[in-house]
Amino acid sequence: MNDRAWGTLAAVALLAGCGASAPTPANDAGIIVPTDTGALCANHVPDPDHNASDPAFGTLVGRSFADFTLNDCNGTPREFYGDGYCSASTRFTVISIAAGWCHPCQMESSQLTDAIVNVYGPRGVRVIQIVVQDANYQPPGGAFCNAWASMYNLTVSPNASGVGNYELMDPGQITNQYFPDNALPSTLIIDSQGIIRFHEDGASTGLASLTTELDALLSH
Repeated sequence: MNDRAWGTLAAVALLAGCGASAPTPANDAGIIVPTDTGALCANHVPDPDHNASDPAFGTLVGRSFADFTLNDCNGTPREFYGDGYCSASTRFTVISIAAGWCHPCQMESSQLTDAIVNVYGPRGVRVIQIVVQDANYQPPGGAFCNAWASMYNLTVSPNASGVGNYELMDPGQITNQYFPDNALPSTLIIDSQGIIRFHEDGASTGLASLTTELDALLSH
């Protein structure tokens, strides 16, 4: 993203996410994208209506990620597509969607920097966290966003050396197609072609499910 825009799971208990049950395939709209993605990233444009029923997009693994633009804690708009998204140095993007009132979200947030940003950032993994509500179930503002980032040792944007995560706000909850019934945190891995490679609702101890998936993806 540029300044212009933007072990084994059997042994690890999955912590319940906030809200109701996780989405099922029946709740997903979209089409299975071709396996030969080719130059898809260059043509990966935003979903203009943020509409989960758009047949070009979906929420399950193998679907095309529905893009959008959100502001970071300081009000700078960050894009999920275009030149910033199609960064040559980024192999995968981790997106963590959280709310201030959600205890599993707090747990995941407290581990993101040490378990994901610092470990996988140097390996070409970009980390984006999106906060959808504050601790009082209200739309997040800049003050809350910055305080949240500071509390959990997160960053509003990476430093000049590329170290750190992006902390974004979604007061309109345009990302709610990824967390129906407030199933938070919702965590995704998007590849460089804009395809969803992993989608989990809830947080595993030590973020084990996320790190296991990243290790598998980066091994290829």
